[in-house]
Amino acid sequence: MLRIKSLFIIIGFVYLLTGCVHNNSNIIKSEEQQVISLDDMINQPNKVSYNTLSKYDIYSSVAGNINLIQVLNIEKNHIQTTQPILIDFKKSDRITGAIALASKDKIYCSVFEEGGKFGNGKRIIALKDGTFCNEIYFKNSAGPGEIINDVERNRAYVCMKSKGNPVNIIDTSTDAVVGKMDIKGFMQSFDLNETNIYAAIYGAEKMDYKDVPDCYLLRINRTTGKAEVLPSNNANKFPQDLKISPNGKIYTVNCPLLYHTEETKEFKLSVYDLAGNFIKDIMVDPWPYHIAIDTNGIAYISHRGAEELYDDRGSQITVFDTNQDKVISNITGFHGPSDLIIKDHFLFVLNNGSSSITVVDTNSGEIWGSISLGSNTPPDSLVVLAKNP
Repeated sequence: MLRIKSLFIIIGFVYLLTGCVHNNSNIIKSEEQQVISLDDMINQPNKVSYNTLSKYDIYSSVAGNINLIQVLNIEKNHIQTTQPILIDFKKSDRITGAIALASKDKIYCSVFEEGGKFGNGKRIIALKDGTFCNEIYFKNSAGPGEIINDVERNRAYVCMKSKGNPVNIIDTSTDAVVGKMDIKGFMQSFDLNETNIYAAIYGAEKMDYKDVPDCYLLRINRTTGKAEVLPSNNANKFPQDLKISPNGKIYTVNCPLLYHTEETKEFKLSVYDLAGNFIKDIMVDPWPYHIAIDTNGIAYISHRGAEELYDDRGSQITVFDTNQDKVISNITGFHGPSDLIIKDHFLFVLNNGSSSITVVDTNSGEIWGSISLGSNTPPDSLVVLAKNP
């Protein structure tokens, strides 16, 4: 009898240690989610089952809330994860929009008011190790939107949803606002190299700016914070995403939002040098959305739609060599692929059509498996933290 009790104690300890492990990540069901409101997380931080043995922490924004899944092990056809945790912002009268990496173990979540309905917007919520760690409140603003993150320099540039699109600069080591700047237009996407941040800006005319093009490339010095509009002579009207290759070229994925327009006849990957000078356009398959480039210069382009961008019926990732500027292969088997994040030799692909994440081994180009987000609600964005890879 004593042996049986000891066995149950050991089994219970392992269960708690592994954080409710799922050996086959494809069978996670929505009812298996652990749901906790943001207020409960703040007041009861130990209520979240966070696993310290995680290799990757995966955060996704889902319909105004935040979802967390931890990956404990990745092998081909076998991805071991913890139970999904849904952090319910809406129950605490908040809506989260953009999410971004703030440091190696912390993320920022933009929280804003929707039509003045919620009074708890206008702030950044910081999450660390699966729980609340801080909040940054902004006065005289409709709330924060997109976030440009510079993890190495402990800086985050938070675009505010106010007239003129002002930007608050945050020291991510202290979560304090340390400066301000303005961006003339809406920031769509960005990337950085050793010295500068490059961002694709659009919609300047709608904001009544006459001294800059409607769409342009912006360069921000990572040390001084000085912003400079680059004299690009061919900035595209539909810059869905932007990334910089290791050999010093800027690539923007260009895709219209509307169907049956003249622009839909051409889907482009536009190439610029670091001074903003246009080099060339490269035609790609329809409805490209996001791009990720690894340290070898191999780019991965998601094709989110089939008939239009947001129908989430695309199934393809284009593999593109930036060293030769040519397509080298395609990977299929996705469901409305959108966000792309490369960590180590894994490409994490957010599937909007199936509310899941597909993991691709970049060494072989093979799909190793998929992770369900535990909900049927389409996700919005993705952040992956490498913990113990």
